[in-house]
Amino acid sequence: MDELQILQMLEGGDRRSVGRAAEVAELVRADPALVGALFAGMEGDDPLVRMRTADALEKASNSRPELLTGYAERLLNLMATQPQQEVAWHLAQLAGRLELTEAQQARLFELLESYLSHKSRIVRVHALEALTGLAERSEKWLPLVWKLVNAGLESESPAVRARSRKLVRRLTRLLESEEER
Repeated sequence: MDELQILQMLEGGDRRSVGRAAEVAELVRADPALVGALFAGMEGDDPLVRMRTADALEKASNSRPELLTGYAERLLNLMATQPQQEVAWHLAQLAGRLELTEAQQARLFELLESYLSHKSRIVRVHALEALTGLAERSEKWLPLVWKLVNAGLESESPAVRARSRKLVRRLTRLLESEEER
């Protein structure tokens, strides 16, 4: 299976369908060399292929986060340049699985913070989730993430408010365990 064949599997239909994303995810899990094809699809011109490649990569890396090894810069660049909401929410999910340098963490924080003003509430919810994950991995982000998650409690979106309540509980546990140390 080559890049072109993978991308062709994700063509056609409309935005209401994920097409063969689950099947492609299985192929990528079995052959990690195909991850590059999914990034190429997210960088391509076809909005259907972009959203489906993002979905397939999210599904594949959910059980195998090591598939993203070596792709941090490419993913961060996509986050900075890809406005399509169906791609953006998957990018936020994927970002939480990356091994990042300090500089990359700072860039990710900025990108996720910018996602909090995205028109899509799903993108905002996943950005808050990824920010919380960042604070859980590196406590230096905790004060900033705490403020952002608490601000989500005042959102006009019921989904953002509900997720913020859950994330406040996670962050509170993190703060409590930090105080015990």
